[in-house]
Amino acid sequence: MTGFFVFTMDQGIGGHYYSLDAISRTFENFKVVIIGYSEPRIDFENAFFIDLKTNGIYQAIQKAKDQVSDCSIYHCFDEHSYFFARIISLIQQVPVVLTKCGGKPLRYYPKATTTVFSVEDVEHFSRNNRKVELIPNRIGVLELKQKLPNEIQKEKITSIVNDRLCIMCIARIGSRYRAKIESSLEFCAMMNKDQETCLIIIGSIESPEIIADLKLMASDLGLDKSVSFFTDKNITKDASQYLSLCDLAIGTGRGAMEAMILGKITLCPIATSKLPVLVDQQTFEELFRTNFSGRSSIIENEACSKKNIMHSLSHDSNVRRFYRTITKTYFDVEGAKDKYQRIYKSARKESIFSFFDIVANGLYLKYIQRQKLK
Repeated sequence: MTGFFVFTMDQGIGGHYYSLDAISRTFENFKVVIIGYSEPRIDFENAFFIDLKTNGIYQAIQKAKDQVSDCSIYHCFDEHSYFFARIISLIQQVPVVLTKCGGKPLRYYPKATTTVFSVEDVEHFSRNNRKVELIPNRIGVLELKQKLPNEIQKEKITSIVNDRLCIMCIARIGSRYRAKIESSLEFCAMMNKDQETCLIIIGSIESPEIIADLKLMASDLGLDKSVSFFTDKNITKDASQYLSLCDLAIGTGRGAMEAMILGKITLCPIATSKLPVLVDQQTFEELFRTNFSGRSSIIENEACSKKNIMHSLSHDSNVRRFYRTITKTYFDVEGAKDKYQRIYKSARKESIFSFFDIVANGLYLKYIQRQKLK
């Protein structure tokens, strides 16, 4: 049996929770141990939540140990839950694996049997003489395609679209994804010059100040009647089900993958332009390298880019066919199980010789807690 671990710091939302859910469901026997300050909004199967608001570190370790007492491997989906799992590994002598899900490469990362989602992280760890395994596959393709949008929310969106070209951006509304949403607004303004366009932004509010700034930016761009924000929990909990309603999606990380799987023309924000870039045969390698993160550097001619985007909207364009060819290789979670099983067989148990790294891991957790919970 596999014991999965994940940590929650604030709202308990984010792509890595959905990735954990999809990956765990490929196994017949598993448990999910959630440690942190809020229960994730995802309905994990066979999950147990340990609240750090009412439990200390020692109590959390004891409770987690009891939950995974019958597991033969521990698999963590962030470096914070790994702190707890590696201590239990030291006690129980059970191997432990750590997956770095996303985000930019970090200066400190715990010593572990590590898997990553991006080529960028493979390159980073290699420069630091650490071997990691690239396993980007993390989406249940069949399940995603079978999702049906909530009828009430669907009606709200379709009534706004009203035959206009529909762009959709799914992102938490806070500092981390502000640039992504701003890029979406700039793109909507550009497209609006030639045809009626609307932008649907779906995401929970992390900063009231930032959503106010974004609405002001939309007004300054002349998009008062073109942009709509959907922030209610009823729609943000599983926002990917609404991708079927758009013509174009602007996504990062897992969200970009989901849009491509559904055959939606997909664009990603990039570091070198205020406008997002089309994901196609020419740009895929660089965008995939950074996990479709917005950290990519691609030089695009605006007029040429717009022409390519409009051409790609045709019924069965080369771009959509390209998406179909890459889905199984890079996105479909069914391609991950055997890879993880192989990793599990070679995973190491925690050792007392890692004492100083365990302490560093704990101090790093405390540092992040102070930054995010103050």
